[in-house]
Amino acid sequence: MKVLALVLSGLLLGGFFVALFGGLNTTVWVFGLGLALLGAVLLIVGVVLMSRSRSRWLPAGSLTLGAILGAITTIWAVLPVVAALALIVMSFYWASHPARAS
Repeated sequence: MKVLALVLSGLLLGGFFVALFGGLNTTVWVFGLGLALLGAVLLIVGVVLMSRSRSRWLPAGSLTLGAILGAITTIWAVLPVVAALALIVMSFYWASHPARAS
């Protein structure tokens, strides 16, 4: 799940740089790139929180919101949307199961 979140954030950041140098108009640039950057940051924060947070729902919420924001900005591409949905399902599955005793 961590790898999928990092790959999705990498796709969003890659799209950010492609659009940055692609000559988009100002409205599309601010809206699309702002959401892509915010989505990527939330995905990375969610991955970091998975190992550091006592609550399992905080990382799941961060991953979900990041995946949704990323899916909004990359709706034209099928693979990131499918990855975002898979990430949402896996994060809630992970959050709903108790941690194993170590």
